[in-house]
Amino acid sequence: DKALAALAEAGIAAEPSPLSADALRLAEPSPVNQLPGFADGALSVQDLSAQCAADALSPPAGARVLDACAAPGGKSAHLLERDPSLRLLALDIDARRLARAKDTYARTGVGEHVQTQVADASDTAAWWDGTPFDAILLDAPCSATGVIRRQPDVMFHRRAEDIEALVGVQARLLEACWAMLRPGGV
Repeated sequence: DKALAALAEAGIAAEPSPLSADALRLAEPSPVNQLPGFADGALSVQDLSAQCAADALSPPAGARVLDACAAPGGKSAHLLERDPSLRLLALDIDARRLARAKDTYARTGVGEHVQTQVADASDTAAWWDGTPFDAILLDAPCSATGVIRRQPDVMFHRRAEDIEALVGVQARLLEACWAMLRPGGV
């Protein structure tokens, strides 16, 4: 694999992941600006769980795909790197975060294959054309408590009412996305 060889040449130890054919696991953390190929989009940095989203969704060629909470764009970029024939719409409610996603799409060379829009995915009347999606990727806003091991400060910034509010947001997003999925879609 070219990426594995480039990393080895740069003195960065890595190995293929047993969980995703597209993933390499670095032996030690490394700043992204030191990773050969990152700047020109030859490789990206993601948690393994984020990389597995493409495996789990696995839309068929040419599928109409919605990334409902797209920022920072890594998951949808990964989908398009695997299959540029996808017709992907990337939404995010936050314009600044969607700009980061657009940067990711440009860096990875998939920008021409994705349509982006600032929108609340749960407010379908404001943006949806009524045509069902073949596949929907929804990484709904969350409490980040799953990353406490790596980011212990998270536990000091979350309150019970934050969790309750997030549950409401997640429920609205799930209900809206479910209604936009074609029968038999993923």
